[in-house]
Amino acid sequence: MISVMAAHDLLQELGAADVHSAGSAQQALDLLDQCKIRFALLDVIVDGGTSLAVAERCREQRIPVVLTTGYDRDHDILRPFPQVPVLTKPYARDELVRAIADTRTTGLSD
Repeated sequence: MISVMAAHDLLQELGAADVHSAGSAQQALDLLDQCKIRFALLDVIVDGGTSLAVAERCREQRIPVVLTTGYDRDHDILRPFPQVPVLTKPYARDELVRAIADTRTTGLSD
């Protein structure tokens, strides 16, 4: 199982120069405004809300996204993002690597 810190470390291991973490959707939106983001790994449920506004902003900016969730892929909350790779928690390192690779083949927007 990958924790937030382990995902942070893994993204760096895979070549990410800068890895930012946000504790809320608003913090993530602020990071999108302040930093050059090239990829986003988003937990669907964060800080009592969702990160779907962040996923939508990423889609608008054509930033590849992978969503992580405890929900099944068919859950209503994920329907606005049918082409975005989804990892069901808990997920393993190789699943994250595959999902990142999938962002290259599925396109950046729906």
